[in-house]
Amino acid sequence: MCDYHRTTPNQQPSAVIVVHDFTGGRVACSPLLPHPDGSVSFWHEGGCYTEKDWRSQSWLNFTGAFRRCGPSAVCLAEHEMCSGSCFQDEQCEMFPMRICDSKSWKCKHKPLFGTAAGADVAAAIVFFLISGLALSAGIGGGGLYVPLLMVMLGFPVHEATAVSQACLAGGASSALIYNLRQRHPQGHKPMIDYDLVLIMGPNLLLGAMVGSVMNFSLPSWLILILLISILVHSAYKTFKKAVQTLRKERHGQVAGQRGEDRLSKNPIERCLRLFGLGKRYDEFENSSKTTPSTLGRTVDTGDVKLDLDLGGGSGTLSKAMDATDATPSDTTSVSTTVAMQPQYPRGKLAGFLLMWSIVVVSILLRGGRASPGMVAMCSETYWIIGLTTAIILVLLSVSSSCRAAVAAVQDSVQPEDGSLQWTTKTSVYVSIWSLLAGFLAALCGIGGGMIMGPKLLELGCLPQVQSATTATTLFVMSTSTAIAFWVQGTATVDYSLWLGFATALGAVVGKALVGWLVKRLQRPSVIMFLLAGIIALSVVVMSITGLIDVVDDIVQGNDMGFRDPCAEAS
Repeated sequence: MCDYHRTTPNQQPSAVIVVHDFTGGRVACSPLLPHPDGSVSFWHEGGCYTEKDWRSQSWLNFTGAFRRCGPSAVCLAEHEMCSGSCFQDEQCEMFPMRICDSKSWKCKHKPLFGTAAGADVAAAIVFFLISGLALSAGIGGGGLYVPLLMVMLGFPVHEATAVSQACLAGGASSALIYNLRQRHPQGHKPMIDYDLVLIMGPNLLLGAMVGSVMNFSLPSWLILILLISILVHSAYKTFKKAVQTLRKERHGQVAGQRGEDRLSKNPIERCLRLFGLGKRYDEFENSSKTTPSTLGRTVDTGDVKLDLDLGGGSGTLSKAMDATDATPSDTTSVSTTVAMQPQYPRGKLAGFLLMWSIVVVSILLRGGRASPGMVAMCSETYWIIGLTTAIILVLLSVSSSCRAAVAAVQDSVQPEDGSLQWTTKTSVYVSIWSLLAGFLAALCGIGGGMIMGPKLLELGCLPQVQSATTATTLFVMSTSTAIAFWVQGTATVDYSLWLGFATALGAVVGKALVGWLVKRLQRPSVIMFLLAGIIALSVVVMSITGLIDVVDDIVQGNDMGFRDPCAEAS
């Protein structure tokens, strides 16, 4: 019910509308402003209510007369209106996570290990676990970081998105250091597919540049629909691929680093391998077939010549046809060479660093609220710098695609199982999905691996290679985006460093444990199921939190249409 309380004639407003709950207690109020003609209007376009009132009396959202003050303002009972200034911590929404700043007298997030320090420790432990599992699957975990930062630590969505990028950067940095030392399951090249990185990376960054501009322009409901649609599709495709791979593993059709290490149906062999005695079992089984490791010889079987250099660690298989016996009708000349590739290819690493440096320099030149750049935001020079950066990234991606395709043709080597065959179709497919992944990553605070991981598996990439490669591109994206948020003044430095450190440790431990598990079980499908599970969980969590935000925007009467990306700058 509504009561009118008259005040003295000299006070404004002279009437207040008060809403009571079913117990008779006041839950919200709205001052009324009288006019000379006897009519009244709402003071400040309606009253206000606190976070506690909003949660206990959610029906107030739909009255249209009352509004939340938001995370930075407070609802003052003595004035019955929203105020931008506070004078005690308890007035702030999400207290004790948000407190009243004694310098600015505004509600802001608490410092690290201030009030409710237990929540900071609990969040670090949870993020440690998420990082270990997510980066083992080749994704960052941003789909879980953002909702957890909002629920556990009380960050608004924009601050949560900024801090999540620091978490992604911490985990991705450790994963990159770990992956740089790993070899491909076939043993002849690095685990990271640098050709794939140099094709995916520029497109991911270009998509992120566009997404960061559109983040302010697109309505939240459209972002939510796009994100859920893509992630549901990715989760389904990944789970389907994981089931197919598991079936192949059970039939022994999936190649591993050492085929003899795959678990067989022999119960004695299973038991021995479980306790780390697989090598002894292999020595016993193959003792009569053992070849000295220093032996180097050539075996000529007529049409096929095998040149074996077992001591040098590399072998060359060449099929040589006798010119006098060969005929065009029944013979072909094929040269198949498997060459050892360096662990740290300098040219490709230089391209990787160039790609990262271009984006970081572009961000620093354009600047933001916390660190003004050399040009004004949304000025002509601002857009010229952005366009120039985009052109350079496109050229870098196209040149990398051409080099990979030319190398595949020149080598004339049939790609081994789990390697991508670079063609024009493959390059276009990877580039388009990388653009979309980067776009959604900037919009929603995810790392892009949730989208690209399933697509690489569809193309036939080995799960271990997919995990290492997408984690490498995640490093480029997350670090550059984290720098952008720091320049814009959105990221909280203390929480960014603390949670980034937790995810960095989690990435190292998780990669090591999951990698050991995959080698022990010889089941790469473990990574696929892990990837599908994390994506599915992220869909559920982000759908719930996103739907709540959309409903709140509708109730509060916020703009639900497209907006000018330069409106804040003007």
